[in-house]
Amino acid sequence: MFAFLVLIIALISFFIKKKALSLFLLAALVSGGFWIIGLNTTLFGFVIQMSDLALVYVLVILFVQLLRGKIKQLPRILKPINYFLIFLSIVIMIDLIINGTPLGDVFKTTRHWLFLLFVYLLPSYKEKDILQALKWIIVLTFMQTLLFLTEPVTGKVLFSYQGTLEALSLTNISRYSMLPPFIAFLFVWIFSRKISKQWLKFVGVVLILLAILISQIRSMLLATLIIFIISIFLSKKQKIYKKIIMLFSIISVILLIMFYEPLNERFSSGVRDFNNVTVENANHSSTGFRSMLFLERLNYILEKPSTAIYGLGFIAEKNYKGHQFSIGHYTKDGEVEQLDTGDMTWVLFAVRLGIIGTFFYLLIYLKLLHYFYKYRIDFFALVGLYYLIFALFRSLAGTEMYYGSFILLPALLFQLVRYTKIKDKVNNHVK
Repeated sequence: MFAFLVLIIALISFFIKKKALSLFLLAALVSGGFWIIGLNTTLFGFVIQMSDLALVYVLVILFVQLLRGKIKQLPRILKPINYFLIFLSIVIMIDLIINGTPLGDVFKTTRHWLFLLFVYLLPSYKEKDILQALKWIIVLTFMQTLLFLTEPVTGKVLFSYQGTLEALSLTNISRYSMLPPFIAFLFVWIFSRKISKQWLKFVGVVLILLAILISQIRSMLLATLIIFIISIFLSKKQKIYKKIIMLFSIISVILLIMFYEPLNERFSSGVRDFNNVTVENANHSSTGFRSMLFLERLNYILEKPSTAIYGLGFIAEKNYKGHQFSIGHYTKDGEVEQLDTGDMTWVLFAVRLGIIGTFFYLLIYLKLLHYFYKYRIDFFALVGLYYLIFALFRSLAGTEMYYGSFILLPALLFQLVRYTKIKDKVNNHVK
């Protein structure tokens, strides 16, 4: 019930010009209340996903803004969103008419992409509103990171997909992996920030890296190392001692992984799994499992032109009666999960979108990636660049990038860069 209150306050805040609060609460809805509320909520006995409430937020405001005539055409950089939604609409019609997929299944599996329409609302938020909302997200995420660092000491998990109350009831914890939902954004924000007191930045980055090390999430550790390396290549104007510090930091992390036994075992097992992947051992190792999970489904969809173009369609997992895959998590009934998996973005791309659909979807972020790189001298563009690179590597062992709500932070950063460009043009014109 509390989640619905968050939605109502977010909508009211938008219409009474408290849009910073509105955006912040939207981020809460997208992230399961920052893991405090949880990904699901209940109303009169019905389970409702928090992300659905975020979608309601977007659609309600979009409808009102349309009636007011305040919706404008998208900037050229964001046009791929229209292309993807058109492609998605065509595939949905094919799925409904030719494949006979139930409408309820199609709605259930595709509704999250409607969140991409959020980009039409960007001009509704002023620069100061977006900045304030992002600062609140940064502050809260940093506080959550500090709390996360206490978990191995106290033995108490504070956050989970089910929310804080459920997390506190967990016992016999062997690994602390529930990082704050926006910790990647926090990392690239602090890492990109230029401040006079460099020691503060150093402490912030170290604390975040420590949290990621404790989580033992290899894809996130890899992503942070890649960001460090890329930053060195991009910092041509930086003094040599700064580059040495960065390289020293990277070497320190690598040495820590080598000599810290739990991390060493995680990475060593990952390399062993990748080198010895077979169907027989795929279900017994995370790296091997993801590799075979993806390859099995990719090979199958490439067998026919139709599935190569748009995947296996949008039928719900429970109603799927097609080709049976042998690799996957086991359901409660002891059967292999066929379509929906939380292990890897690329598996979902393959089965739900196919090759062409994946291309249209990734085009959205590739255009943004190029845009952020082009204007990387701007702080917000640099944050956006690092954030998308981080997400690409994280997608090897996570599914965040697959869902429409992932567009939230990149879109807000894009709008901030646009505001900066507009101010620069005005200042140049005055001169």
